[in-house]
Amino acid sequence: MATTLPYLLDTNIVLLWTRENSTVAEALDRQFGLRDSPFRPAISEVTVAELLAFAEK
Repeated sequence: MATTLPYLLDTNIVLLWTRENSTVAEALDRQFGLRDSPFRPAISEVTVAELLAFAEK
């Protein structure tokens, strides 16, 4: 179901999305149509900081 609703993605969702062959990411894409949406999902600055902290470890 593709939609044009805006989404704010939490850190856990972004991390799942970055994992190769993530069945959870595929299920989220099927449910919300994030890849086909003309709206780009947003992430907060807190999520960016958390991702950077994970990358530094």
